[in-house]
Amino acid sequence: MPRAVIFDIDGTLVDFVDLHARAWQEAFAEFGHDVTFEQARRQIGKDSDQLIPVFLSEDERRDYGEAMEKWRGERFKSRYLEVVRPFSSVPELLKCMREAGMKVAVASSAKKPELQIYLKSRSRA
Repeated sequence: MPRAVIFDIDGTLVDFVDLHARAWQEAFAEFGHDVTFEQARRQIGKDSDQLIPVFLSEDERRDYGEAMEKWRGERFKSRYLEVVRPFSSVPELLKCMREAGMKVAVASSAKKPELQIYLKSRSRA
């Protein structure tokens, strides 16, 4: 029996893949690019330095890539972050693991302020 488990928060414990995809879609539109929700969603999980080149040329990345990434981050925080929730069975899963004496750790590529909100979202399920 394992004594510990590490979970990736991003899209595994916390349901936000569609929210990130929507924020990226809106950011591309804001900067004049027609990227569908489905196209953006297929790229979620990549860091922005890997995601942006899928849709922007090198010149476009140099001209406004950073501004677009910043716009997307602000959009996600202002419009979507407050509705992030854990998947419905996550609280029970974590409770069962703790009751079984297992140590639970989490990992994330999220920035620290977002990570704190994701961790707090466990109680909102």
